[in-house]
Amino acid sequence: MTATERFLTSPPVFRTVVLSGAAVLLALLAALQDRLEAHLQQSGFYWSESLLFSAVWWLFAPLAAGTFVLLMRTRRPLHAMPVAVIGVSALHLLLFPLIVLTVSALFYETTFSYGRTLRYALQEYALTVPLIYTAVSVSSVIVALKRRAPGTAAVPPPALVVTEGRKRIRLSAGEIQHLSADPPYVRIHGAGRTLLHTATLREMESLLSAAGFVRIHKSSLINPSRVISYVSRLNGDYDVTMADGSVLRVSRHYAAAFKAACAPRDAAASPRLG
Repeated sequence: MTATERFLTSPPVFRTVVLSGAAVLLALLAALQDRLEAHLQQSGFYWSESLLFSAVWWLFAPLAAGTFVLLMRTRRPLHAMPVAVIGVSALHLLLFPLIVLTVSALFYETTFSYGRTLRYALQEYALTVPLIYTAVSVSSVIVALKRRAPGTAAVPPPALVVTEGRKRIRLSAGEIQHLSADPPYVRIHGAGRTLLHTATLREMESLLSAAGFVRIHKSSLINPSRVISYVSRLNGDYDVTMADGSVLRVSRHYAAAFKAACAPRDAAASPRLG
C-alpha cells in the first residue's frame, strides 16, 4: 500500500487535520510572498487583503481531495480525468472571487467585486490551477489502475490498530467477524468484543478487501472465513450466520459478490451451505 493509499484510508479526523494544516501553510506562504514583493517594489502591503486573496490556495485542499477520491471511485478513471480536471478547475476559479466578494462585503471596508476578482484569477492562475489538478488527477488514476490491475497481489493488513479510550488494541484480520456502519464510526465485531473505530465503512472495505472481506449490505462488511451458514429469504436476500452467532442480512445487490467470496469455502465444505 502506497503512502497515498494509507492516507486515503486513514481516519477522517487525521485527513481533516492534515488538509487544514496544508491550507494554512499555503495561505501563509502566499502572504509572505506578497509581503516580499511589496517590499521589493516599495509599495503598500496589507496582511488582511493578502490573506483574503490567498483563498485561491486554500481551495486546493478540499477540491483536490475531492477530485482524488472521485476518480478513485470512478469505474473508468482514465476517461473521466479530462472532465474532472476541466470541471474542478472551472469550479475553483469561479468559487475564488465569490469567496473574496462575500468575505470582503462582510468584514472589510472595501468590497472587491466578483468580476474584477475573476479577471485577476484568470490572469494569474488560469494555467496554475489546471496544472495542479492535472497532477492530482494523474496520481489518482495511477493509484486506481494499479489497485484494479489483474494479477496485482494485494497484501492484507497484518493488524488493525483500534483505539478504545486510552488503549490501543491490535486485531488481526482473521479475528474480525464483521463490521457495521455507525457514522461517523465503524463498529468492529471480533475477538469476543465490539470496538468503535473512527473510519467509514468504505475506508475499511478498501483496507480489508485484500484479506477477502466483502460487503453484504450498505452498512455491513463481513469476513467470509467466519461464515457458518447462509440461507435464502426467497426474495434475493440471504441470512448469514457468523461464527460468533450473529445473524446478518445479505442484500440482493451484494448477494453475487458474497456468494463468490464464499465459493472456495463452499467447495471444500459440506453441502449444508446453500
